[in-house]
Amino acid sequence: MSQSYEMIFILRPDLSEDQVNQALNSYKEFLTTNNATNLEVKIWGKRRLAYPIQKR
Repeated sequence: MSQSYEMIFILRPDLSEDQVNQALNSYKEFLTTNNATNLEVKIWGKRRLAYPIQKR
């Protein structure tokens, strides 16, 4: 039986939709080459965080 994990990553808000898709595909490719299975992607869109990260 394999372990289940969740991962959330936050991208810079000034990225275009194409850049976001490139980053997403890059992460998915990395995970699949490292034997990850059952990938589920949920795009949350842009959201305001509780506090700025690196002044963004």
